Amino acid sequence: MITEILQVAACVALIAAAMYWKFTRSCVQGTHKFLFPFILTASILGIALIAPYAIEVFVAYYSGAIYEVEAMNFRFNGSYGWVYYSGFILPLLPIFAVLPQIGSRPILVALVGMLAMVPVVFDHVVRFLN
Repeated sequence: MITEILQVAACVALIAAAMYWKFTRSCVQGTHKFLFPFILTASILGIALIAPYAIEVFVAYYSGAIYEVEAMNFRFNGSYGWVYYSGFILPLLPIFAVLPQIGSRPILVALVGMLAMVPVVFDHVVRFLN
């Protein structure tokens, strides 16, 4: 829970920093240098968010228990499999913003930050509505 909140806060800070840079600076020089700490924080928290889920999947398949393997297969190959795949992939998107070609474009960095928040926000909305 705390990891999810920190990851959303890091993504919001990344979006805010990218928009600040876009609307207050006219030159492209130094964009990546300014946004790098925000990108790095969002990337590290994305990895920390994914690690427990990845460990759960590893233990389920490594244990060899039939019901665990079937539950994981149903999750990833069921009708809502796209939710689980996006939950694994989207929080890791800020890692790609470390590359200067992506990290030097504030609009693209803000988009990456927004996409990285989607699974956590979606998960909290689903929990709230149930």
